[in-house]
Amino acid sequence: HLYVLPTLRKLLDTEKDEDFLCDIIQFLTPRNDAASLSKIKSYLNSSSEKIKIYAAISIAKLGKDTASITILKNNLNHSNSVIKNMVIEAIGFVGDKEILATLKTMLEKEQDFYIKEMIKISIFRVENNLSTDTKPTKGK
Repeated sequence: HLYVLPTLRKLLDTEKDEDFLCDIIQFLTPRNDAASLSKIKSYLNSSSEKIKIYAAISIAKLGKDTASITILKNNLNHSNSVIKNMVIEAIGFVGDKEILATLKTMLEKEQDFYIKEMIKISIFRVENNLSTDTKPTKGK
């Protein structure tokens, strides 16, 4: 599928359909190539809230890039449960101590079973990332 990446990146520049753009962003995310990441990051400033959220989710899923964390934090209680679930999942990849407390509070109040399960997964990921970040490395 690598041969389609340049075409998809070009579509990010020209496509106007919001849903299609979100699909392209989601497709490019697991490829984790620098050119795609650069294009996706540019959508953090999109005038479309949905595209901005999808870009933030994608960037977070790629690792420790915290460029998206503010957008994610602002959408933890999104009215669309699918987007809310995706945001909660993504925050697990880049969350910090502050977001951990927020997730724990959300877990107590959340009524939706599936969202509660995703909160638990994200809490686990954040705690695991925090414990890994604070462990001393060998030889230092």
